[in-house]
Amino acid sequence: MTVESAIQDVSYDTDGSTVLFPLPFYFLQESDIVVDKIDANGGISTLVRGTDYTVGGAGNEAGGYFTTLATYTSGFKLHAYRVVAATQETEFQQNDPFPAKSVERALDKLTMLVQQTDGTVKNALRYPPYEYGRDGTLRGANDR
Repeated sequence: MTVESAIQDVSYDTDGSTVLFPLPFYFLQESDIVVDKIDANGGISTLVRGTDYTVGGAGNEAGGYFTTLATYTSGFKLHAYRVVAATQETEFQQNDPFPAKSVERALDKLTMLVQQTDGTVKNALRYPPYEYGRDGTLRGANDR
C-alpha cells in the first residue's frame, strides 16, 4: 500500500441522526484516529475512543469510518483526524529475506508522520523566509 493522498482530516456537521461517518484517508491503527466535537462557539471537546466513538477500516488504503455511540443534535461539528505515534515499531532481522510488506508499512507510517508534521508547521506562526538569524523566542507577555 502507499499513502497516495495528503488528506489526514475531515469534518462533518451533526444532524441529530447520523452516527456513521466516513474517514476518506488511510490510517494504520484504530488508535490513530482522534475525533473532536466542536460547538457553535468554537469550544472543542475531544471524544474518547471506545466510550464516545469506535473506528473501523484500519489498514485499508481507501480509508475507513468512525461511529459515534450517541447522536449529536445539529449545531455541532465532528472533526476527525489522524495522529500517528512517533515510534518505530518494526524490527528487522539480519540475513532474513527482504520483508517488503513490513518495509512498506513502516514507510507508510513515516509518510503519515511527515504529513502530520507538515500540517502542524503550516499552522504555526512563522518568520518570512528572508529573515535569518531568529531564534523563535517571543518576548515576555508584559513586553509584547
